[in-house]
Amino acid sequence: MVRTDTIEMKLEDFNDAPLKKAKVTADRREAVDYEAQWKAWTKCAKKFDILALHLDGYITFVRKDLMSGTAANHELKRFHNGADKTSAAAQQVRSQLAAAYKIHLMSCDEDIVPILETFLTRLISDAKLQKAMGHFKIRAETDHIIRGDGTVFPIMVLYPDASKEAAQYVLDTVCALFKNTAGRDITPRCNEKITSLIYYAQGDGDYKDDRFAEYYEQDRVHYRPDFEGENKDYRLKNSANQ
Repeated sequence: MVRTDTIEMKLEDFNDAPLKKAKVTADRREAVDYEAQWKAWTKCAKKFDILALHLDGYITFVRKDLMSGTAANHELKRFHNGADKTSAAAQQVRSQLAAAYKIHLMSCDEDIVPILETFLTRLISDAKLQKAMGHFKIRAETDHIIRGDGTVFPIMVLYPDASKEAAQYVLDTVCALFKNTAGRDITPRCNEKITSLIYYAQGDGDYKDDRFAEYYEQDRVHYRPDFEGENKDYRLKNSANQ
């Protein structure tokens, strides 16, 4: 879900403002102007009555009736710094954190609009999918996904509702729609690969550094099975192989 207090400006306003071009890097001869692709994404969103917002380097798409929600992933830092990790309140936070998943698509530039149209078409016709997720986003500058330290950021991010069951349904839907669509074959940080296009992760990549390593499995894709106390299987099934 989108927290309205973090919204910087609507995409329509952003596109009308002077566009800031990406800095020229050593391996690029000229900067990139993203106006054309942003407008294409916005046009697609408007066709489906989807709100498009510019948030923290991503274009975020959200249905207009789904503007509320929580930011459970960001509670890990507060939980980590808390004095009592065994209280009932702390256990509730553990459960909220464990319920948060993200589905990532590492799409090629030319496939973003077709994927967007296909997914939105399914979203508006699938009531279960509408309940299973609130919003998704596309990275605004799609050629800047690898940071200097090698960290890979996703191109498209789908946010399921806070449950493993919802995440599995969103993943199954994406696999059914796009399992034969080739992607960049680049794995985002701390993600499980499904296909060259589709990946997923439990939790938030911003909170998977060494400070919080004790809560995750070694590859930091999932929380440890005993994160909530009793052992649980947090892995999602790969329906792309079915």
